[in-house]
Amino acid sequence: MRIEPIFDYRIGDLTMKNFTTFLIFLTCMASFTVFSQEGVFIDFKSEKIKSLISLNSSRGEQPQIANDNIFYGNGFLVDEINGRYWSGINWVNDTLTTYNYDANNNLIERLTRYYQVPNWFNDWREINFYDSNNNKIESQIHNWDGNQWANQWKSTYSYDAHNKMIEQLNQSWDGNNWINQSKWTYIYGSSQEMVESLCQIWENEAWVNDIRWTYNYDNNDNRIEEFGQSWDGSNWLNYYKFELYYDENSNLSEILEQSWTGYFWVNEWNGFFTSNNDNCCIEELWKYWDGLMWKNCSRGLFSYDGNNNRLEELWQTWNNSTWNDSYKYLLSYIPTTQIEPAKIVTNKYLLLNNYPNPFNPSTVINWQLASSSQVRLSVYNLIGQEIVVLVNERLNAGSHSIQWNAENMASGYYLYRLQVGDPMLTRNGYVETRKMVLMK
Repeated sequence: MRIEPIFDYRIGDLTMKNFTTFLIFLTCMASFTVFSQEGVFIDFKSEKIKSLISLNSSRGEQPQIANDNIFYGNGFLVDEINGRYWSGINWVNDTLTTYNYDANNNLIERLTRYYQVPNWFNDWREINFYDSNNNKIESQIHNWDGNQWANQWKSTYSYDAHNKMIEQLNQSWDGNNWINQSKWTYIYGSSQEMVESLCQIWENEAWVNDIRWTYNYDNNDNRIEEFGQSWDGSNWLNYYKFELYYDENSNLSEILEQSWTGYFWVNEWNGFFTSNNDNCCIEELWKYWDGLMWKNCSRGLFSYDGNNNRLEELWQTWNNSTWNDSYKYLLSYIPTTQIEPAKIVTNKYLLLNNYPNPFNPSTVINWQLASSSQVRLSVYNLIGQEIVVLVNERLNAGSHSIQWNAENMASGYYLYRLQVGDPMLTRNGYVETRKMVLMK
């Protein structure tokens, strides 16, 4: 019962046959929002997560949080998620996803393995890169081909001055090159709320309109409607609509999903969400419209620890008259890294770690000078050949930085070396070398 990575999320094309897999995948994605004190299935107010609706509506994703970690203020990060399916007799291991973070609590790797008795085997992984503002600037999906990790998918992200994502470019790997697939563009209102998103697909060497979403909010900044339209080549046509409702604590309580027939809106799915006194979602119930009435489809039951971290998700499907166990997730956590404000040290020479690292294709190198000095900053390959001289001049005391664009360089390890003055001739001489990784 392996769940493959999915990149084309069209709710309108779903059938009952694949809804269970869809819902499990939704759980993986949406659960990034429910592990903490905010506790609701989706927190549309915060812009900290992908929108459930538009995420699954077309080719691409909604903006992710600027700091793309699974952390929402209660001091914990998801460490591991174990997915198990019900065999009819017992719970059987299915998937195991582990998470790795950098010193700023940014998610830098998500690794998923699948189980075949008696071992776990690599399945796919996500590698993320961030800028100095902790905005995720690139995400790569790799599949395990049995011997090594192979490129599959890449998304690159751009941001405005408010660190709001304004563009997401999605590309697939054809074996030799990254090929354009889709592009999302995001527009924000005066209160920095997202008001529109546009998906375009790459066809015949040009970007072509595909789907457009517009968003409306209530006075509490809760998103109450997502209205989707598709492009027919000349005009925008109604496509899909979501109406969202909240309780008195602004916890999501209901989602009504409808599609456009060409003449009127018809019901598709209806989701109901129950929250406890800590504003944590403890039950999620989904029903589908059979043309005459709403019928049960699936539900999730969630439990939490004392810190409101979700510990277990139990998913069940409806079988005529009873709920039957289907799938469950067991979650574990680690404390977040305590991040202290950076201390600017100007009374000594210091070469700092480049950021981001690994990087593709650019990274920033920072260093500090105790006094005005002659500086040479160079990049070398692993056999000691100097590739490029980034700085060779006299600089004032203080903090300095420079960006290196390695677009034309091959993937691998590189060294960057800072030499201040001549260490052999002066007491103020300083030399230090650090390693960095270019990962394309």
